[in-house]
Amino acid sequence: MPDLARKTIGGSARGRAGLPGGCLVVFALPFLAFGAAIVLAGFGVLDWTKGSSLQNDRVVLPAIGVTMFLVGLSTLRKGARDVAKASRRRRLLAERPGEPWMADHPWNPAESRDESPRKARRALATSFVFLAIGGATSAAVIFTKDVETSAWIIAGVLDILAISILLYAGVLFGRLSKFGIARLRFAQFPFFSGERLDAGLSCARLAEVAPLLRLTLRCVQESIVVRGHGKHRRRVVIRDQVWAETAGIDPRALSLAAGGEVPVYFPLPPSAIPTDFSTHAPCYWEIEANASLPGLDFKALFLVPVYARPGPAAPRAG
Repeated sequence: MPDLARKTIGGSARGRAGLPGGCLVVFALPFLAFGAAIVLAGFGVLDWTKGSSLQNDRVVLPAIGVTMFLVGLSTLRKGARDVAKASRRRRLLAERPGEPWMADHPWNPAESRDESPRKARRALATSFVFLAIGGATSAAVIFTKDVETSAWIIAGVLDILAISILLYAGVLFGRLSKFGIARLRFAQFPFFSGERLDAGLSCARLAEVAPLLRLTLRCVQESIVVRGHGKHRRRVVIRDQVWAETAGIDPRALSLAAGGEVPVYFPLPPSAIPTDFSTHAPCYWEIEANASLPGLDFKALFLVPVYARPGPAAPRAG
């Protein structure tokens, strides 16, 4: 039976509570400029530190400058990506008004791939950022006299965070090494409310994974909420599950796993909320696959295209 209770769930949100893409691009420019300038000052190209304790410093200033530059570069990338997505959406909506899913998301009409590689790369990049910030902080603490205890604590926390994220990335890369990149092949594109989601799952070591496989199809609605009080108020994106159904694999279908694919079937409710990535708090459907195995468990997450079937086009006047 489907789970119709609305509940907040974990996982990485696909929306963003921050600034629009154009604002992010503008916001990134000072970080890039000041980061580059601080690096140049650290190597004596710019005479900003003359007479200060940081004059001729070749460790702290360059580390701080590189960190600021990386933050600016990441922000610029996010902003430019948002601007490009908005431009693409407007163009495709004008070119293909009867197929809104083509403008909504850069779908591959043939399949959806597990998102573990993207998460692993992001975790690795994040760990490097924390290592850079932690390294700069640690260097500042080590080479500065009469440092407060709180500075040592901050440097230690940053280093621990970097190592923890690096270990998480290692687990993700370990799963990829063990199971490869899991794929969910679509029998049609897209899937429509009130019809059946028909797909096929494939991965390395499929015959070992299939008997223990549990599949969950869920609809996720994200929302932007304000948390905290006073100066600690912040906007965050939360994920709410509004519909879900979990199923195992029919033993009669396991023989098909030898052919490289496990069949995946889910009936979609007639009232299924269509996928919509046009806002900063999107709504979407995903299939989560899990199997408990010795060593690293199999886990995969697939985004699936569920939309409302469009009605007949209105006749043109004249």
